[in-house]
Amino acid sequence: MKKAIFCIILALILLVGATTIVSARSERMYVSGNRVNERTEPSLNGEVIEQHNKGKDLEVVDDDGEWAQLDNGNYVSMDYLVPEENAEELFDNLPMYVLGDHVRERAEPNTDSLIMGEHSAGDLVIVTARHGDWYELTNGSYIRGDLLSADFQDIVPHYLESYKDLIVVSISNQKVDYWYYDEIIATGSCVTGHANNSPTPTGLYAIESKNTNFDMNGNPNNHVQYASFFNGGIAFHDASWRTHFGGDIYKTNGSHGCVNMELDMAQFIYEHSRTGYTYVLVLP
Repeated sequence: MKKAIFCIILALILLVGATTIVSARSERMYVSGNRVNERTEPSLNGEVIEQHNKGKDLEVVDDDGEWAQLDNGNYVSMDYLVPEENAEELFDNLPMYVLGDHVRERAEPNTDSLIMGEHSAGDLVIVTARHGDWYELTNGSYIRGDLLSADFQDIVPHYLESYKDLIVVSISNQKVDYWYYDEIIATGSCVTGHANNSPTPTGLYAIESKNTNFDMNGNPNNHVQYASFFNGGIAFHDASWRTHFGGDIYKTNGSHGCVNMELDMAQFIYEHSRTGYTYVLVLP
């Protein structure tokens, strides 16, 4: 009887071991593409927790050749990760966000060199090369790598310190996240202003006014159910004339500056935001 129980336990151990990621390690790897999904399970059926952009560094603790397990327990496809030693080519004209205020550019990659400029949280800089823990910019100056990120989500905590009711728009990701304190209470894809002709203005704004059930600019072909204005005539609103949102639509068929979205997201913002209190952060 004892021998039979031992065999059953051993078989279970072998079965579990065969279905888990087995190559244990801890390694920094870099995302090689944009809008790369981080999932709860090592499968395309796993829930998408967030998306990462090219150049984002992630800590990988295990992998099975197809999926990498991160230090937070989530997973990213190995198809979109490169090891640190092969990541140099990623940092060629790579857009990155500044993570804090009073972030200084230096003439050389060290804190003792001449200060060349200063940035605020949310500023977008273009990185041309990596030098150890420092990133070189297009103007030849340097910023410490830990003060930059390829992901817009990484700068949100800085703004949440001052704005507890915050709607974040990422133009590059074509995504809207509604934050309340430290939690996303609604999220959705969008279409922002046409990239070349009428880009949505970046910056920080307050919700100024709202309107419902009207024709945008008096045009009956652009009937809107819910609109929340945050920069003069710029608004979040539904767009029944569109069948798709997100992706690269804004590059060729963007709006006149407003943030178009699906009806349920526009309604949520209309019903939950407060004029003069809810703020909007539009990032490049």
